[in-house]
Amino acid sequence: IKYKDGSKITDEQITGLLISLLFAGQHTSCITSTWTSLFIANDPKIMERIFQEQDQILGRKEDLTYEHISDMGLMHDSMREALRLCPPLILLIRLAMVDIPVKTSENK
Repeated sequence: IKYKDGSKITDEQITGLLISLLFAGQHTSCITSTWTSLFIANDPKIMERIFQEQDQILGRKEDLTYEHISDMGLMHDSMREALRLCPPLILLIRLAMVDIPVKTSENK
Protein backbone atom coordinates (compact mmCIF):
# COMPACT_ATOMS: atom_id res chain seq x y z
CA ILE A 1 0.00 0.00 0.00
CA LYS A 2 1.27 3.47 -0.87
CA TYR A 3 0.27 7.02 0.00
CA LYS A 4 -0.62 9.50 -2.73
CA ASP A 5 2.93 10.86 -2.64
CA GLY A 6 4.30 7.39 -3.43
CA SER A 7 5.75 6.61 0.01
CA LYS A 8 5.03 3.16 1.41
CA ILE A 9 2.92 2.65 4.48
CA THR A 10 4.65 0.91 7.39
CA ASP A 11 3.38 -2.03 9.42
CA GLU A 12 3.02 0.30 12.44
CA GLN A 13 0.87 2.70 10.43
CA ILE A 14 -1.34 -0.16 9.23
CA THR A 15 -1.71 -1.34 12.82
CA GLY A 16 -2.65 2.16 13.94
CA LEU A 17 -5.23 2.51 11.18
CA LEU A 18 -6.80 -0.84 12.06
CA ILE A 19 -6.96 0.01 15.76
CA SER A 20 -8.62 3.33 14.91
CA LEU A 21 -11.06 1.64 12.57
CA LEU A 22 -12.01 -1.07 15.05
CA PHE A 23 -12.18 0.89 18.30
CA ALA A 24 -12.43 4.63 17.78
CA GLY A 25 -16.12 4.91 16.90
CA GLN A 26 -17.27 2.40 19.49
CA HIS A 27 -15.12 3.88 22.22
CA THR A 28 -16.21 7.49 21.72
CA SER A 29 -19.89 6.60 21.30
CA CYS A 30 -19.85 4.48 24.44
CA ILE A 31 -18.14 7.14 26.54
CA THR A 32 -20.38 9.93 25.22
CA SER A 33 -23.60 8.03 25.86
CA THR A 34 -22.41 6.97 29.32
CA TRP A 35 -21.51 10.50 30.43
CA THR A 36 -24.70 11.93 28.91
CA SER A 37 -26.81 9.37 30.76
CA LEU A 38 -25.01 9.99 34.05
CA PHE A 39 -25.38 13.77 33.81
CA ILE A 40 -29.08 13.46 32.95
CA ALA A 41 -29.70 10.95 35.75
CA ASN A 42 -27.92 13.27 38.19
CA ASP A 43 -30.33 16.15 37.49
CA PRO A 44 -33.99 15.19 38.02
CA LYS A 45 -35.24 18.45 36.45
CA ILE A 46 -33.31 17.83 33.22
CA MET A 47 -34.40 14.18 33.20
CA GLU A 48 -38.05 15.21 33.49
CA ARG A 49 -37.65 17.77 30.68
CA ILE A 50 -36.05 15.13 28.44
CA PHE A 51 -38.92 12.71 29.18
CA GLN A 52 -41.40 15.45 28.30
CA GLU A 53 -39.53 16.21 25.08
CA GLN A 54 -39.62 12.54 24.09
CA ASP A 55 -43.33 12.25 24.89
CA GLN A 56 -44.05 15.40 22.87
CA ILE A 57 -42.08 14.24 19.82
CA LEU A 58 -42.95 10.55 19.89
CA GLY A 59 -46.40 10.57 21.41
CA ARG A 60 -47.77 7.03 21.13
CA LYS A 61 -45.85 6.18 17.95
CA GLU A 62 -44.28 2.76 17.95
CA ASP A 63 -41.25 3.29 15.71
CA LEU A 64 -38.45 5.65 16.60
CA THR A 65 -36.93 7.25 13.51
CA TYR A 66 -33.87 9.38 12.84
CA GLU A 67 -36.16 12.36 12.27
CA HIS A 68 -37.61 11.95 15.77
CA ILE A 69 -34.14 11.91 17.30
CA SER A 70 -33.11 14.94 15.23
CA ASP A 71 -36.04 16.88 16.71
CA MET A 72 -34.89 16.26 20.30
CA GLY A 73 -33.08 19.54 20.95
CA LEU A 74 -32.64 19.13 24.69
CA MET A 75 -31.19 15.65 24.24
CA HIS A 76 -28.72 17.01 21.66
CA ASP A 77 -27.80 19.88 23.98
CA SER A 78 -27.25 17.39 26.81
CA MET A 79 -24.91 15.32 24.62
CA ARG A 80 -22.98 18.40 23.54
CA GLU A 81 -22.58 19.47 27.17
CA ALA A 82 -21.35 15.98 28.13
CA LEU A 83 -18.83 16.16 25.27
CA ARG A 84 -17.68 19.59 26.45
CA LEU A 85 -17.23 18.46 30.05
CA CYS A 86 -15.82 15.00 29.32
CA PRO A 87 -14.30 14.84 25.83
CA PRO A 88 -13.71 11.19 24.85
CA LEU A 89 -10.40 11.76 23.06
CA ILE A 90 -8.31 13.33 25.79
CA LEU A 91 -6.03 10.30 25.92
CA LEU A 92 -4.76 10.24 22.37
CA ILE A 93 -1.50 8.38 22.06
CA ARG A 94 1.10 10.75 20.66
CA LEU A 95 4.79 10.56 20.04
CA ALA A 96 6.94 13.65 20.51
CA MET A 97 9.07 14.09 17.40
CA VAL A 98 11.26 16.91 18.77
CA ASP A 99 12.14 18.23 22.20
CA ILE A 100 10.50 21.52 23.11
CA PRO A 101 12.26 23.57 25.80
CA VAL A 102 9.97 24.76 28.57
CA LYS A 103 10.98 27.66 30.76
CA THR A 104 10.12 27.15 34.42
CA SER A 105 9.85 29.63 37.24
CA GLU A 106 13.44 28.71 38.13
CA ASN A 107 14.56 29.47 34.53
CA LYS A 108 15.79 25.91 34.05
